[in-house]
Amino acid sequence: MVKVNYDGEHNTVIVEFKGDINEAQAEQFFSDIETVIPKHGKGFKILTDFSLVHDMDLAVQRGIKKAMKLFTARGVTEILRVLPNPDMEIGFNIMSAFNYSKEIEIHTFHSREEAQARLRGEKNSSQN
Repeated sequence: MVKVNYDGEHNTVIVEFKGDINEAQAEQFFSDIETVIPKHGKGFKILTDFSLVHDMDLAVQRGIKKAMKLFTARGVTEILRVLPNPDMEIGFNIMSAFNYSKEIEIHTFHSREEAQARLRGEKNSSQN
């Protein structure tokens, strides 16, 4: 399952991945994102949470890359990723290098609580 919503208080698109993720879910996720990205222009953030993923098909990568390009085109300024498995960081760092502008700040957290603290502006959250 992939759940997408918008947090207006923090100007953040939140994407939560849960369970076993397949290509069809990734395509639906891309459609859902287009409906929640702020229409007002630049300056929004994205929080992607992979902490509840059990398994993800390799084909999901295509949907994630499309979303990365869309986020860049729509003016995202900051990405907050929750990746509890450090092995996932390498792949996301490579995809980010090819699909995000260098001006976008990218932060990786190992828990949702750390990412939420960053959204709330708490400076003591640990991040990469």
